[in-house]
Amino acid sequence: MDYTLAGTVVLSGLSIVFIVLILLTLMMMAFGKIMDRTSGSKKNDDGQAPAVKEAVPSPAAKAAPMQIEEGISDEIIAVISASVSAMMGGTKNFVIKSVKSAQNGRSVWSMAGMQQNTNPF
Repeated sequence: MDYTLAGTVVLSGLSIVFIVLILLTLMMMAFGKIMDRTSGSKKNDDGQAPAVKEAVPSPAAKAAPMQIEEGISDEIIAVISASVSAMMGGTKNFVIKSVKSAQNGRSVWSMAGMQQNTNPF
């Protein structure tokens, strides 16, 4: 067995893999910067995103009160409203018309059995 040939193959293989990984990292960083510029998101000098202005409620929000299903606490409503506001960026007017629990079509035992039977080997 020629150890110099084996060493050369191993070193060249490792170097090619790491060079490609570095190039992929640089490409992803460049793509992120391009997407930041095109989406219009701006950061302050300290690298933080600017504070989001408080959204002005639309006239539709005053016209119809939000319909909340029985059994949903005020804290859950606050969390849902805050997450929608964060996703909208606080720049668009939006109205949450109703909050309902998601209906699950299966019982807990049925879901447990399905999960157990579909786990990968």
